[in-house]
Amino acid sequence: MFFKNFYERLSTRMQYPNEDFVKKTFKILLYSNIGAMILFVKYSDSTTKWKLSISRNLSVLYGKTFRLTIPETWRPSVYGAFSSIFSVDLSEIKKPLHEYQNLNEFFIRELKDGVRKIDPGALVSPCDAKVATLGVVGKTLDSIKGSDYDFTLFLTGGNEFTYETYRNSLKQNTENELYYITLYLAPGDYHRFHAPADWEIAYRRHLFGYLCGVFSWNLWRKKTIFTINERVVYFGKWKYGALHYVAVAAFNVGDVKVKCDPELMMNVNNFSGPKVKFDQRELKYKASKGEEFGAFNAGSTIVLIFEGPKNMKWMVQPGDRVKVGNRIIDLE
Repeated sequence: MFFKNFYERLSTRMQYPNEDFVKKTFKILLYSNIGAMILFVKYSDSTTKWKLSISRNLSVLYGKTFRLTIPETWRPSVYGAFSSIFSVDLSEIKKPLHEYQNLNEFFIRELKDGVRKIDPGALVSPCDAKVATLGVVGKTLDSIKGSDYDFTLFLTGGNEFTYETYRNSLKQNTENELYYITLYLAPGDYHRFHAPADWEIAYRRHLFGYLCGVFSWNLWRKKTIFTINERVVYFGKWKYGALHYVAVAAFNVGDVKVKCDPELMMNVNNFSGPKVKFDQRELKYKASKGEEFGAFNAGSTIVLIFEGPKNMKWMVQPGDRVKVGNRIIDLE
């Protein structure tokens, strides 16, 4: 009798799970994910092949899990619980909850028309994110306060150029300055990213690498993460000179899709080591400010590197929350 009643209660709950039950389940998955990342961080310095294998295979596994179809009766509770844990504003989403077949579809959800207003200012935020760092480009850039990485290595994947030579090659006007801003997308953020300005792309460079976590503690512990993680750089120009757009992949977030670059394939699980540093292709494309550019299949990081006048002023500071279309600089 006990087992029969237990089975009936469990069956009812699984058919129509309440939000509290799903929230507890999400927390268990979240803690197990954190545990996996800690183990990865602790033991990943042993061999390159092992490190590549565990980061990619776990990311592929999570990706497949996120694409499993969720029963329609579960969806309101599952997405409601996820939204409660990660502070998702459900009033902004374009479709009813029951239409998202799996967590991945919900991650890359579209927003209602007009929800994000594009500021007429020169450069706007390309994504919903937290401002991690910003400033003038130097030999090193900050990933977070107190942790920096090599600028040239970040964009090139090698040390064939000196910093001064490479930096000067990027600038189109010697009177301008070269700036950067780092934007971190949390799991609950809108995961599509957009063009920050009217922008003409010349080529892209896909740099192969690991899938280390980009959470603050790991960035502080291991300064090189942005230069060893897989990433894709779109080199181009805007009104004031160079504008380069970097999407950094991370643990569980190896899959990055870009609309104008359908040949881009990230998190290739048969990648055996960084023997080939990057794949570079010409990509002639003109993007309009605010135009949707691509999507992360979970949270990660975008770094903008851009040229501008020396009298430019920042309209945001590290720690600020920004949304697509918010002005990030002032040139007046």
